[in-house]
Amino acid sequence: MNRNRILTALTLRVRPFGENAREGFFLTREDGLLRAAVYGGAKSKLRAYVSPFNSGVLYLYHDPVRDTDKVTDFDCQNWRPGLREMYERTMAADEIAKTILAGLGGSFGEALQTAEETLDVLENAPLSRIHPLLIHFWWRWAHVLGIRPGLHDLQEGFAPGQGRPPLGEGATRWLTATANLPSDQIVRFTMDAQSAYEAAAFCRALLQ
Repeated sequence: MNRNRILTALTLRVRPFGENAREGFFLTREDGLLRAAVYGGAKSKLRAYVSPFNSGVLYLYHDPVRDTDKVTDFDCQNWRPGLREMYERTMAADEIAKTILAGLGGSFGEALQTAEETLDVLENAPLSRIHPLLIHFWWRWAHVLGIRPGLHDLQEGFAPGQGRPPLGEGATRWLTATANLPSDQIVRFTMDAQSAYEAAAFCRALLQ
């Protein structure tokens, strides 16, 4: 195995690791989900670059004795500072990271594209668009995992009797209309509060 790897990555989460290090969790185009140690003091550039929701080129060294990975460099290409400028955006981004870390399937490239595309739109989203963006991400993520029902099944009443919350006409229409749209296009479709509640509950149950 090559001890040095170069990956296209999105940082999902960072947490303390040992006395002077942190542990980063990443979604990568090449290897899917992985974690690696990040060394350096509190003022080190590497620790600043490897922050949640930053995207870029990840450089890893694999220690064959300990069977662990260490970040040697991170070429940050997208900081997404807007995600940290509004509490609701930060919480939505954290929900996205939590969903990804719960499990991954299908194409790693599609998974990374879906996550980054949603975060790019979320970064500057007004308050009214944050929840619909999160629902749309869950709906698309179900497709990435290969568990999303077909649109015909959805329209024919797939939810009732299947152990999932029922969907009203408004929620069904919104999920059907936005299923294959990129995140920046869902603003064209609106739904009332009850429909949003139903769509969110259905998507969460589907992913669980």
